[in-house]
Amino acid sequence: MGGIVRTMYAVSRGSYSDYGVLCLCDSEQVANKIAKKVGSEAFVESFVVVDESVSQDRVLKISQVLWDDGSEGGVREFIDEEWPWDLYTTHSCKWRWVRAPSHKGKGGRLEVNGSDHERVRKVFTEKRTMLKANPALAAITEATGTGIGLGEKWEQ
Repeated sequence: MGGIVRTMYAVSRGSYSDYGVLCLCDSEQVANKIAKKVGSEAFVESFVVVDESVSQDRVLKISQVLWDDGSEGGVREFIDEEWPWDLYTTHSCKWRWVRAPSHKGKGGRLEVNGSDHERVRKVFTEKRTMLKANPALAAITEATGTGIGLGEKWEQ
């Protein structure tokens, strides 16, 4: 992810036509303190500061629907070109398990995305295996994470 110099934190408020950035801070901690002073309508956002060497990353995205009866949908895999400030390129790997209403309570979708393609493939294989082997994990409505390993907590 060339070109990223640092992250700055903005104190903002409003939405749509009323949206505005009030100030920029060097740390999230300072931005949160200022947002509290501004009031309940203020919130903190992060922005990356880049230099002229900034370029897009190749982000691998893999997903699959897993059904409670043991059947599964096809594996969907593709690569997107994304800027460093996009959702997935700020992480070498992120995964998400979700039992969405479209699955009618009978399954869910595993999504793994990131710029570290080897890690994305390992995490996809591991989480898929864990979900198929453990109905209690598969019953969780939504979980997310970044790591590999049985010890990783499934954040809900």
